[in-house]
Amino acid sequence: MRKINLVFLLIINLILLSCSDDNTTSTGPSGPECLISAVTDSSTKYTTITYWNDKVLKIHNYNFSNGQIGDLKNSVEYDRNFLDEFKSIRYLDGSGNLEGVDSISYNSKGLIDEIITYNTNFERLKRVTLGYDNSNNLIEERVFNFDINWIIKIETEYIYDSDNRVETSVRKQKTSGDDLIDSTFYTYDNMKNIESTTRLYTPFKKNNFLTVENVYYLSNGERFTDTETYEYEYNEKGYPIKTKITSSIPEIGIKYQYHIMECE
Repeated sequence: MRKINLVFLLIINLILLSCSDDNTTSTGPSGPECLISAVTDSSTKYTTITYWNDKVLKIHNYNFSNGQIGDLKNSVEYDRNFLDEFKSIRYLDGSGNLEGVDSISYNSKGLIDEIITYNTNFERLKRVTLGYDNSNNLIEERVFNFDINWIIKIETEYIYDSDNRVETSVRKQKTSGDDLIDSTFYTYDNMKNIESTTRLYTPFKKNNFLTVENVYYLSNGERFTDTETYEYEYNEKGYPIKTKITSSIPEIGIKYQYHIMECE
């Protein structure tokens, strides 16, 4: 057992050492480097996302106030192996200090099937497992916390429509049973989805939302519904550059999201 633990720590240490090499994140695959900037008028955060060939490379989150970008709050860097697969994700604070690492595993089809989060003491914190159908659609996402053993916390199921888009997602709280958290129902436009280029994995990779209806299940057996309506302005490539989101809950009201895409 001691030998196995030493091997395990050596593997994790190699992951962290390889992640600390700035060369792994300063160069990308062949093709144009693109930068996406995103900001919402109801947030104090400004985000820039750098990616190559539709693969997210790094994310920087800045303080944002009165229309001005402030100090760096934190950043995320994605590292690849020699096969150009994402193998780990580094989380850093505003000063560049490492806060945690995600280790990424793939299935036989080259799809991400497991992500394990470690802290800087090489301790396991969280585990996400992903399941797919025969069309390589993500249909199940399971989140575990670590406490001596892996304890499942949340399970999300995705159901697809005839156009291969998620029409329903269902989340269940698994820690204390099989209780429903919420169900969400989606409708879409026919334009390009920018989120698919900025996330490591997502079932929402085709079009943009027109409506998102969230049904929340309360512990007392009651439920309430919030419906969000989306309106967009698009650039010449068919990606949204401005999004207006209107909630059916008056207290939430209207919020905006902005995206700026620049490629070299």
